[in-house]
Amino acid sequence: MISPRGTGTHIEFLKSILDNNRLALLVHEYTQEGIAHYQRGTLWGYLCRGLQAMVNLKVLKFRALDGQPSVEILRRCTFQLQSLVWGNRGDEDHLSGFLLSQRNLQGLDVDWADDKLDLIPRSCCPQLRVLCGDRGALETFLPGREITSLDWMPQPFFLYPFHRFHSFEHILPYLSRIRFLSFGEYYPRPSESIDSIIGFFPCVEVLKLELLEVASDELSGRLSSLSFNLIFATIRVSGITHEALDAISPEGIADPCDFGTCTYTSRRVFANHQQYLQEVREV
Repeated sequence: MISPRGTGTHIEFLKSILDNNRLALLVHEYTQEGIAHYQRGTLWGYLCRGLQAMVNLKVLKFRALDGQPSVEILRRCTFQLQSLVWGNRGDEDHLSGFLLSQRNLQGLDVDWADDKLDLIPRSCCPQLRVLCGDRGALETFLPGREITSLDWMPQPFFLYPFHRFHSFEHILPYLSRIRFLSFGEYYPRPSESIDSIIGFFPCVEVLKLELLEVASDELSGRLSSLSFNLIFATIRVSGITHEALDAISPEGIADPCDFGTCTYTSRRVFANHQQYLQEVREV
């Protein structure tokens, strides 16, 4: 990863792979976080050309400091990614064209505008298995794909209040396929309530909750209903009780934390324990 403070070093790296194509062929993973708008000069030009030279790139993680549209860096790139983390907003119109070319993409981390859901046909990214994003990303990329790992990052309620009342009927068949679920946000009141959505994931085996909103009795009951399938769970929810956690699995361990939260880890003996843990880390 190259930080904004290392602009000079970053330019030298890009120059080196542009001067030596053999070096460019060796780049399989590239991460860039923090290019500010005012830095989009010389560095930006080298970056666009450098990415075009990285024809064997498999993993790309990119986020501008201000999260502004940046999809122009992907133009004329021919690599076939396995994983893409795209931390910029407003790129849907052009990013959709790039994603249509990605036949081998297995993991995608992106937010997607609600009014751009129809840009992605079901034939796009047929190998996608792991998805991280907001409600728009779920509605765009779940249908027509065999996604089994979902990291749901809800937006704040004050920006998307209608999400709490929006039906899930059209994506229910795809939610029922999810085996690995992570749900969390940085906002005290998310756009989707965990109480209302947790019941849509009957096949979840690995669960991670990071919530700031206070847990309700309904949430405790619905978590308990998942206990039959759960193999590994980490739950951090404000206001959840030890009794509620014990109801999920008596084999679990509940540890009190600061600020009235509780972290709960449930472990059961099963044949592929290490494999599950590895997949959780990759969600």
